Parts: sequence; C-alpha cells; structure tokens
Amino acid sequence: KEQKILNDFEEIRDFKSDNDFEIYKNFEGKETESIVLYGILVGAEIAEHYLNDLCNIKISVTGEHLAKLGIPPSAKYKEIFDFILREKIKNPELTIENEIEIVKNNFKK
Repeated sequence: KEQKILNDFEEIRDFKSDNDFEIYKNFEGKETESIVLYGILVGAEIAEHYLNDLCNIKISVTGEHLAKLGIPPSAKYKEIFDFILREKIKNPELTIENEIEIVKNNFKK
C-alpha cells in the first residue's frame, strides 16, 4: 500500500486547477493518504475541497440505464457519464431521475 500511496502522489503532485470537475477526475481513485500528502506539500485548499466536498459525489446512472434509453454501448458512454458528473458536481442533490432527464435532454435524438 505504501508504494501505491507514493505512486498516486507522483501522479497528482503537479496538478493545479480550481475546476471542480478536473479536481474530481484527478483525485478520483487515489489513496486518501496520497491526497493528504498533496495537501501538505502542494495545495491544502484543493485537497481539502476534494476530501470535504467532492469525493463522495457519485452518479447513479449506469450503462444499463443508457442501454434502456436506446443508447448503444460505445465510447459515448464516457462522454455521457462525464457530462452527468459535471452536472452532479454543480448540484449534488440530483436524483437518478434527474440524471436520466439530463441524458434524455442532452443525448437523445
């Protein structure tokens, strides 16, 4: 685990942004200890914001939901999931129903 912490820190060490989506994507899946180390050595404000405000935001829509909406599995799924995540970061109270509406309004022809 110690090596993963160091490897994760190496990946995020040079990161700087005030964009919530970019912060989320950069720290997502990283060890908490790596993010704390980043906070100590690089940017406490960014690390604290991720750990306190962003890390627990998760989208509810899955590939199964997209398939039921008639969207065939493809690389488009990542684009859709990222779009929903951006919206969810802006409004963490979005429900799965809201997320499905976002898909219908933005990705259904």
